[in-house]
Amino acid sequence: MVYQQIIRQWDLMSENMFGLFEEARLSFGPEWEKLDNERTKAFKQFPHFDFKISGSIKQHARDGIPHRQRRRWWLIASGGLKLLTQVGDVWKSAKKASNQVKFTSNSNFGGAVDILTFLPPAISRKLHQFLHVLYTQNRGVDFSPLIPTVSALLLLYMEVPLAYLTIQSMINKSRQDSWYFTLTREQFLASAQAFGELCEKRCQSIMRHAESLNLSMAQIGLSLFPVFFLPFMPLPVALTLFDSFMIEGRKVLFRFCLNLLIQEKKNLLNSTSAQGFLTVIINAMERLHDITALKSFLKNSFKIFLSRSRHINQVEAHAIASRSGILNIIPESSFTAPQSPSRRMSVGSPQSLNRAFSPISPFDSTQHDSHFDPHFDSQFDSSMNGTLNGGFDSSILDAPQTFGYESMIPLNRSFSGELVSSAIESSPFPGSFPARPTRPLNADLFHLSSTSNNDSLALMQQHIINRVLPEIVGGRLLTDALYYTLRQHLPTVLTRYSLNLVYATSINGNSFNELFNACKDETPYILVIQTARGVFGALLSDPPRPDKSPGDGKFYGKPVCFVFNGQTQEVYMKPHPPNQLFMCADDHALIVGGPEPAIALRQGMKTMESHACETYGSPAFAEEPGGDQVIEVELYTLVTISISAPPTGGV
Repeated sequence: MVYQQIIRQWDLMSENMFGLFEEARLSFGPEWEKLDNERTKAFKQFPHFDFKISGSIKQHARDGIPHRQRRRWWLIASGGLKLLTQVGDVWKSAKKASNQVKFTSNSNFGGAVDILTFLPPAISRKLHQFLHVLYTQNRGVDFSPLIPTVSALLLLYMEVPLAYLTIQSMINKSRQDSWYFTLTREQFLASAQAFGELCEKRCQSIMRHAESLNLSMAQIGLSLFPVFFLPFMPLPVALTLFDSFMIEGRKVLFRFCLNLLIQEKKNLLNSTSAQGFLTVIINAMERLHDITALKSFLKNSFKIFLSRSRHINQVEAHAIASRSGILNIIPESSFTAPQSPSRRMSVGSPQSLNRAFSPISPFDSTQHDSHFDPHFDSQFDSSMNGTLNGGFDSSILDAPQTFGYESMIPLNRSFSGELVSSAIESSPFPGSFPARPTRPLNADLFHLSSTSNNDSLALMQQHIINRVLPEIVGGRLLTDALYYTLRQHLPTVLTRYSLNLVYATSINGNSFNELFNACKDETPYILVIQTARGVFGALLSDPPRPDKSPGDGKFYGKPVCFVFNGQTQEVYMKPHPPNQLFMCADDHALIVGGPEPAIALRQGMKTMESHACETYGSPAFAEEPGGDQVIEVELYTLVTISISAPPTGGV
């Protein structure tokens, strides 16, 4: 009876979207929509609502849960539904309690990579504060780097109160046997040792070869586990893998990582350097973008026999008891270095390189009760409604938010003139202007690789990031968060390309000749325009040059072109465009879309004209009929850029 009331109260039978997915304006391509239809048909055999996860549901979830049913099944699988029946909606009380606690870097649970940098702004700020509320109720959890990623994915599909109960239930369950999360530094390192021992038994030749290249399989596992879902994987792939994680726990991460090694055995054994070895792993991850490859990967992963108690829990318990194996993986000092309060910043900045791979200082769990208390609201005086000094207003989690473009992710752009000039002169790309830090590892930091295992581990993690996440060389308008959104709509072959600024009006002047001359490479380009109204742009499949037009003023290009609104991070494109008016360039104009253009730069690029466009299905980006005044224009080329090599010693 209680369950039936809760189902009605929370509309748990509904297949509407309740989380941030639609607010963040995320979408899947046609091939993923087709796959989701297949999943929906497969799940029709199950009751619309069940109170437990049967073996049959678990098997089907391994292939992915239907998009609009994830909220329901995740809530059930996690134990969140049971907790909801026991304690009700406790979100408001938890939020009130968090207002009395100052935000610190501990609130991120030691996340190895600041995933906030790569999320749309509609998600990142709410996640930032959601984690703080969660942390204030779980202060004994001193190191659990998967929690931020899991929270982000839950918030895509669940309203905040249900997401809170879901992950709280997951944490409660993990206190017993680390079902979903390791909750302490020792447990996390012990899981890496367990992965190393599994590699010793299941793929010994690969492990020996890695050791000959001065690589540790335990450290590779340590690097991959916290960031397996985000930000490396495209969202549809991450969600597919996450479906089985929600039902079967972190054991699936061991399966996934082991299968990556096993299926790439030949290529791994043929690698001749640490960089080559890691590149094979990353390439295997990249191939999961293809749905056929993903299906094969999942099938083979779940063929691997793995006992949670014998192959994982026992090894971890022994490692924690002995501690000797753990200390061989990474020095304890790396987890106790003092950290400044968390700040959202570009992963490319020097500060963030240190923060991204330096776990936070552990919270003293001996001074705080780590047990979840669903009745904590009675512990606070009713008069304590205001936010104390040092707290923050967590009401943002309940209210729709609007974010200015510059407030998305503050980037570190404090370059001196000498540094900019030096960067321009040394750049391997003519016309490139590195006006901000990029993600390749800082040379000074790279030289630290011989000083400690911790430095080497950080470098290996940074190498993995650099191999998967593209860098943005130069420019100001294209933030990491915006490009991460755009990448979801790029053809798979382009998702690993980096961006190099080749033209900017603030540097080259308002000259079409300069812009056209900068487009020498036969590659796609991203055009970004800032007006008083916001930031807009387009993916151009071909170089924007007059000589590319098949006749004066004729359109050209390919269906992969799209336009976007940087303010809302909406991307506009049609799988089957109604016309072929993708782009056009002449000596005095650059036009994208038609017959009425989505973007038209004219009058020496001083104005941007925009109308509702048939080609892309986009609305008008300009307010004035004659076009809005242009503040800045930037043009980036998509290129493959050589990145920093991983450490060659000390790992």
